Amino acid sequence: MYIDMGNLLNEKTVYAHLSEDKKETLIEHTELTKKYLNKILEDKKIKKIIDDLIINLEIKENIKSLINEMFYNAIILHDIGKINPLFQIEKMSNKGLNKEKYKNINSTDHSIISSIIYSIYYIEKILKNYRSNDEKYPLIYFNLLFSYNISRHHSNLENMDEFIDKMSNYYNKILNNKEFLDLLSEDIKNTIVSNEHGYFSQKSYYKIERNSEKIIKENYIENILLTKLNYSLIVSSDYYATYEFFNGEITDIGLIDKKEQIIENYQSTEIYKNIEKYKNNEMNFEKMPINKLRTEMFLESENELKQNIEKDIFYLEAPTGSGKTNTSINLALNLLEVNKMDKIIYVFPFNTLVEQTYEILKEIFGQELDPVVINSLTGYYDKKNEKESEIEYSKSDYDQILLDRIFWHYPFIITTHVNLFQAFFGNSRNAHYSLLHLTNSIIIIDEIQSYKNSLWEDIINYFDKFAKYLNIKFIIMSATLPKLDKMLENKKSDFVDLIKDPEKYFENPLFKNRVNLNFDLLKEEEITFETLKNHLLKNTKTTDKILIEFIEKKEAFNFYNYLKKELEREAELITSDDNPIERQRIISKTKNKEGFILISTQVIEAGVDIDMDVGYKNIGYLDNEEQFLGRINRSSKKKNARAYFFKITDPKKIYKNDARTLFNILEYPENIDNLINKNFNDYYKNVFQKIKKTNQKHNENSIENRKIKIKYLDFRAISNDMKLIDDQKIQIFLNFEEIIDGEKISGEDVWQDFKEILEEDMEYSKKKYKLSKIYQKMSYFMKQINKYIKKENYIEKIGEIYYYSNGEIFFENGKFSIEKFKDFEKGDFIPENDIL
Repeated sequence: MYIDMGNLLNEKTVYAHLSEDKKETLIEHTELTKKYLNKILEDKKIKKIIDDLIINLEIKENIKSLINEMFYNAIILHDIGKINPLFQIEKMSNKGLNKEKYKNINSTDHSIISSIIYSIYYIEKILKNYRSNDEKYPLIYFNLLFSYNISRHHSNLENMDEFIDKMSNYYNKILNNKEFLDLLSEDIKNTIVSNEHGYFSQKSYYKIERNSEKIIKENYIENILLTKLNYSLIVSSDYYATYEFFNGEITDIGLIDKKEQIIENYQSTEIYKNIEKYKNNEMNFEKMPINKLRTEMFLESENELKQNIEKDIFYLEAPTGSGKTNTSINLALNLLEVNKMDKIIYVFPFNTLVEQTYEILKEIFGQELDPVVINSLTGYYDKKNEKESEIEYSKSDYDQILLDRIFWHYPFIITTHVNLFQAFFGNSRNAHYSLLHLTNSIIIIDEIQSYKNSLWEDIINYFDKFAKYLNIKFIIMSATLPKLDKMLENKKSDFVDLIKDPEKYFENPLFKNRVNLNFDLLKEEEITFETLKNHLLKNTKTTDKILIEFIEKKEAFNFYNYLKKELEREAELITSDDNPIERQRIISKTKNKEGFILISTQVIEAGVDIDMDVGYKNIGYLDNEEQFLGRINRSSKKKNARAYFFKITDPKKIYKNDARTLFNILEYPENIDNLINKNFNDYYKNVFQKIKKTNQKHNENSIENRKIKIKYLDFRAISNDMKLIDDQKIQIFLNFEEIIDGEKISGEDVWQDFKEILEEDMEYSKKKYKLSKIYQKMSYFMKQINKYIKKENYIEKIGEIYYYSNGEIFFENGKFSIEKFKDFEKGDFIPENDIL
């Protein structure tokens, strides 16, 4: 199946890589590429995935084997363009070639040359053996897609139109360089010279697309998956092969291998043992009725999973406080035991939940399945140095750490939805390194309702296909779970409800009546801070722990300052501006202080482990309200726990493009009953209809327009469209003092350390590692603001980070004040929409 590189070269002494003491020939590099391609195909079970994708294409059966062959040989031939004499002379110090002889060559580029040689090799083969348009054009279409991947293997995927123009230009350059052509074998040289079919032009490419329309329209997800996997295998096999030349063989790619030991560790936990006792004696939780409910839910979901073990997407809909984390881990281990899965990935919408769940899972699994956090706040993980002690690394150590990080070489990963979507939909090389390692994975997605709902329809269509082709098992869970399959194009897809009758749990008094809801404040014509304060004084006790949530950061900050002046009771504010130390300090206080008042934005909602007595909330949408209620009487031990809803900020002002704002409880009173009765199905039915209607509008944001970008492989646009966060934020770094791990640290010192790392001349992998560690410290001093800075009042700017040496002046009552920053900066600001 694989082309022999040696048969294509007249000049064998050409090099692919060189180090201080050795050189690697192009043929040797190709053999290593083949070695790691085969390793990935075997270890990650990728061959079946490729075969299934090609089998399911809407094309004639007799051409599928050639598409399969072209797919793999794009990987084998990705570097044949390194035969470029100027590359050899200038990059490889090849003394066997005379520069004077190649005066017409003016570039060391090799990727585009590789793609042209590969493309022409197969176009000739196609034209000789296939005559009909429904054979010839689909083959040429895939040939050009794989050629494009070759041309981009040192850069990001962009779009095909730019590539066709570049290909045409370089093809003419090659034709006009006889000396260059002489380095190739006679067969391939003659093929290049005799290629007069003109397929390297926009006009021809559009014709090829027209004649391949059936694949483009009907198999657009299969098509993009096949293309992205091809690119992923090219860049991954190339990276692994290059790594071996410089560092030695790669053996561990981060797969779960001690399944029995991992399951045994989990089953030795006290929680699991008590569940086992309950199986034999239902009186086991007689004095702890909430644990009895949790156990019944645990066992029901496990039973449903086992009966549907061959299915791919599972819903776990369960009330807040019902033990979803423990239940989901048990489900994942059941899938691990039965199916050929090799990785668990736990996905959250917020970094707060990443930190919290990491501690839980670390305690359960320890070193047998050490969870690794991949997010913007956590430094690179070193498998050899789990205690993160200060040790001196060698270059190969740094290279290994970087390799593991960019390829997700860890059996158990905790990450955010942003990172997951970057791996699925991103157009960068790094995104495609991790894409391969999503195959054969169990992916647990928590709080999916937090994802941008304009993309819900796209997301579930993708997840349905990803599960089918990439052998992924999704566990999607939440207390407010949108059953996104109701929006599927293909209604036949199988999704499994692991809890058949959620109402059994939601309507149980321990969950349903855990918090009494009061909507009287919504009847007030105008709500002020004074109204809230007076209501609080009248309706709560001085010993109550009170949570007050605003949906706008500015209002939360202002009410915090107001309350500090008006009440002597202890109050704290928590928002997305708080660093992990501050956040943990405040959360710890909620557990230990009576009469404590916590003012927050919605960062407190999803899964944050606090347990308050009374809640006040500015209305948002129904998902928000229920998530908020999950922070009140979480343990179900308190009597007369209650929540009051009010409106100071209009949710339509904050959630401008969210379909759910139309169904807030003030404007859509039916949802008051839905909230009380925990009936989210009717609510989501209305939301889905609104999303569908919006998606069908004929504008640039319609789902049809997004599909067109997918069908025509505009990778840059796909990556932008599938971003879950519309990021208009900038980052500011403030110099102040913070206590980190018991030591007083100055922001200025951290900033200087950051600059020194950037300026120091060191190996790439070492710099990436050190930057990841300093970013972790920098996060304590960084704020994200969705404003544009106008005046240059900052001291320094590095990349997109602005440094302010006088950071303490932007704080009020110990909290960062965006108003103080705005007054200082006096810049032009984009409209306020700072909700977290």
